Amino acid sequence: MAKTKSSVEARREKILQAAEALIRDRGEVEFSMRALAEAAGVSFATPFNHFGNKEGILQALLSARIDRELAHLQDRSDEQTPLETLFHLVDHSASAYLEDADLYRPILRSVWSAGLNVTADHAANVLELWEFALRRMYRADMFVEGPDLEMLARRLHFSFVVALLQWAGGGLKDEELADHARDLIVGCLLRWLSPPATSQVLEACQNQSEP
Repeated sequence: MAKTKSSVEARREKILQAAEALIRDRGEVEFSMRALAEAAGVSFATPFNHFGNKEGILQALLSARIDRELAHLQDRSDEQTPLETLFHLVDHSASAYLEDADLYRPILRSVWSAGLNVTADHAANVLELWEFALRRMYRADMFVEGPDLEMLARRLHFSFVVALLQWAGGGLKDEELADHARDLIVGCLLRWLSPPATSQVLEACQNQSEP
């Protein structure tokens, strides 16, 4: 009898939970796939069947966090201006990494030091997160003619990743992550913003920096 979708999803979740526990316990991602299978209570082949390899498992853990972030952003957007949505995305994302640093810091160090081969699904999740915030800014006419939505989303994601990697590598203190990420995001946006939007963004940055 064919496995139901729910049983497949439950097994995937079980494997991901076991991977999270191993990473938090060891402070690194240097566990074997056999150790992961034993911790999850599945056969040795099962993690490979679901994720392909360890890199696929790490991407799935990051994608799950991005899915949660997008759902949170969508729930809050009606209460916020487009600019508030963007800044909330940056600040809330930074907080999510900080609150579970024992999990995400080792993952970030591992996947980018090894050269992450990003899957199409993971890339789509990441871009949708930034495109959601950017669409609201487009609809509010905050941009001059020119920037492509996907291109700009990729640039914002890269800016945020730069801040994350500096934090994961010890170059940023926890309390510096959100501010630094916001500065990089704003710097990336400025060349495409309309003059009124530029003034709005700079004023918002000034207000946030004031004690």
